[in-house]
Amino acid sequence: MKLIAFILAVFSFNVFSADFFLIDTPLHEGMKSLPDTGDLPENKNEYDTPLGVTSRCYHGTHYLILSRNDLGSGYELTKKKPDSAICAPINIKSGEIKNTSGVHLGMTKDEVRKLLNAPQESDEATLLYNQKVEKDGIQYDEQSWVDIKFEDNKLVRLSVFVSLTK
Repeated sequence: MKLIAFILAVFSFNVFSADFFLIDTPLHEGMKSLPDTGDLPENKNEYDTPLGVTSRCYHGTHYLILSRNDLGSGYELTKKKPDSAICAPINIKSGEIKNTSGVHLGMTKDEVRKLLNAPQESDEATLLYNQKVEKDGIQYDEQSWVDIKFEDNKLVRLSVFVSLTK
């Protein structure tokens, strides 16, 4: 429980008025990551939030933010530039920036809700998927936080952060 409270605090920098759901099924593995991002240009302009998350920003038609802290890592696809971020340009259209499941900005609410097993009807939601996983013979708790936002029935923000704790 301490970890959940800590992660809530870490994500409070992106808090918006949203529904919150604890989902009792594991998050689809493809939602947890992006395809190989090794071809992104170097961006030494990392920025830190007051809550210990370090991020790098990239922009094409929309924005891609890669984030990490001591507990895990994540990404965000968004139409809005993060405050105080210096974003490196990438030559990619928003529809081409997808996670491994194929989710991208512009998808409909129904398409995204089906992939996420999300019950929300509102335009904004935070979803928490919690499961036990074993790695190298050690049992961990895996928390996957997903923030989604829709405008005019289209996905305009997807933020995913996955952490492992003992």
